[in-house]
Amino acid sequence: MESSSWRLDDSGRPVGEWGFTLPEVVITIVVLGVLMGIASSTWFSVIESRAVDSAANQLASDLRLAHTRSTNQLANWRVVLSPEKAKESMGPDYYLVKMTSSGGVAAGTAIDRTLPDNTKVVGVPALQDDAAVTTLYSTLGLSGPTRSLEFSPDGSMRNVTVGAGSNEIRVTVDGNPTTRLEFVDVTSRIKVD
Repeated sequence: MESSSWRLDDSGRPVGEWGFTLPEVVITIVVLGVLMGIASSTWFSVIESRAVDSAANQLASDLRLAHTRSTNQLANWRVVLSPEKAKESMGPDYYLVKMTSSGGVAAGTAIDRTLPDNTKVVGVPALQDDAAVTTLYSTLGLSGPTRSLEFSPDGSMRNVTVGAGSNEIRVTVDGNPTTRLEFVDVTSRIKVD
């Protein structure tokens, strides 16, 4: 076996000994911790933004679906929004409902839809909906403010909710970020901002 002899350099350390000093390791860990903290907060805001965009696109798609069903089936279809339900356990966020020619809800047509968890519809004023939606809600055992958009076979859409003047709906997690859906009554155009 060959013996090795260690030489010392000018600072007194053996030549050929490799490694890091304790201060170097601590500084590296602190810098990595700060970078991870910044990256994780950015990552979570990106994830939240994607969830809001996904929920807004789902709602826009279902509004377009109600429009298509209305024109194809020559019957009025409604989207009944039930705002501020951030948890899936709180129940559906909205319903797609086929209406009868007399203005009631067609039996067995209420399709409940739930947005991704923690996303919710906001900016829907606590207004009184018409009797058909009130009957639907009592049948399903639900209560609370709603907002209804009704699509007609002629391609138009209207706010059914009494006093609803705004032509927009907002989807959010906690107020920021927010995605806005705008709609035009006459053409049923849905725009996601």
